[in-house]
Amino acid sequence: MKKIILVVVLLSFALPLQAQRHPKEEACFEKLRNGEAKGLRGICEHVITPDFVNDELSYITRFKKAAGVLPEDSEEEVNRKIRQVWSEYEDCLTCDTIAFSLRGGSILKAAHVSGNATFYRTVIKWGVNLNRIDPVDGKTVLDFFRDELNKNPPGIEFYRVYYNVLKEHGAKHASEILTK
Repeated sequence: MKKIILVVVLLSFALPLQAQRHPKEEACFEKLRNGEAKGLRGICEHVITPDFVNDELSYITRFKKAAGVLPEDSEEEVNRKIRQVWSEYEDCLTCDTIAFSLRGGSILKAAHVSGNATFYRTVIKWGVNLNRIDPVDGKTVLDFFRDELNKNPPGIEFYRVYYNVLKEHGAKHASEILTK
C-alpha cells in the first residue's frame, strides 16, 4: 500500500511538470509536429543512441529527410540543405531525456553522452552553427566541453580532442560571442 501511495504522490508532482512547457519549447514542438521537418522529432534519441537505417546513421537519415535531400544531390548540396534546416530549426534541436542532465540543452552537447564522435565530425562537415548559446545554461558547446574537461571525467581525452576540433572549426565560448 505504501508503494502505491508513493507512486501516486510522485506522479502528482511529475505530471504537472511534464505538461508545462516554455512558450519557445511549445513553438518548437508545434513546428516539428506540423512542419516539413517532422523527421527531426525525437532527433535527440538518434544522436545519443544512433541506429543504422539503410547503411546510414539514423540521425543523418532524419536530417536528410527533413532537408529534402535527393539521391542525385551532390555532397555540397546535401550539406547546404542540412545546414539550412539546422539553421531554421536550431532552437528545436534540443534534448529532454533522462540520459542528458541539461534539460533542453542543445544536441551538440547531448551527443557527448554516448561519446558520439561521428556526430561531431558530421556536423562539422555540414557546416552548422557551432556557436549557439543555449538559453538553459547560457553556454555554447565549447563552454560545455571546457566545463566537462574541468570535471576530469573518465573520458577526458574525448572532451579534450573534441574541444580542440570544435575550436579549430570556429566554435567559440559564449564570452567571445557576447563581447562582440
